[in-house]
Amino acid sequence: VVGGHHATALPEAVLRAPAVDYVVCGEGETALVALANVLKQGGDPLVIPGVGGRRPDGTVQLPVGTAIADLDQCRPPAMDLIDERFYRRRRKRSLVLTTSRGCPFACSYCCMTREGPLPYRRRAVASVLAELDAGAASEGPPLGFIDFEDENLALDKAWFHDLLTGMENRFRPPRPELRAMNGLFPPSLDAA
Repeated sequence: VVGGHHATALPEAVLRAPAVDYVVCGEGETALVALANVLKQGGDPLVIPGVGGRRPDGTVQLPVGTAIADLDQCRPPAMDLIDERFYRRRRKRSLVLTTSRGCPFACSYCCMTREGPLPYRRRAVASVLAELDAGAASEGPPLGFIDFEDENLALDKAWFHDLLTGMENRFRPPRPELRAMNGLFPPSLDAA
């Protein structure tokens, strides 16, 4: 089973690989669980929204990507299943957060554009801060850095300001280092 950006953008090409039985296009939180259950019960996986694969006659059924309408309804990641010792820096813990999905732009080089299969959606600041609180409260060394895995983290300046204010109110100096590993959209940044 293959998912992610590549499978969403090019499901037919991915299914040409003999080792690939199914692709999950779009956001797989629901489709992947449904796929596992259907395979366990011996049902037809190709009826699941977002799942594509080969039919018994060898033809390929391509899926339509699925998207979660309200990201705030997603359960937070099961961070207790991760051995955080592998993700430390200078003996401090890290936390990875995603605050949005999709993209409002139409860049020619990207498969996740506004014309792509996933609409742009952003989580509420309160939802992001609740996930941050849960991650910061985990046992172990102090939180050393927070990695935001968003291309458009600072796109909505008022939203971003509210997020940074909420974070500032939660941490005393020395505060965790903030990172935007996927980069930031330069026109969204200013001195304020």
